Amino acid sequence: MSAPKVNVSSAMSVQFEKVHSHLSSVMAQCEK
Repeated sequence: MSAPKVNVSSAMSVQFEKVHSHLSSVMAQCEK
């Protein structure tokens, strides 16, 4: 299964943003 590099990079960025938003919410909870 070979996907275009654009699809791979966009999927990676989406995954990264999910992780980043999750970490941000965790950090916000820790600050309370």
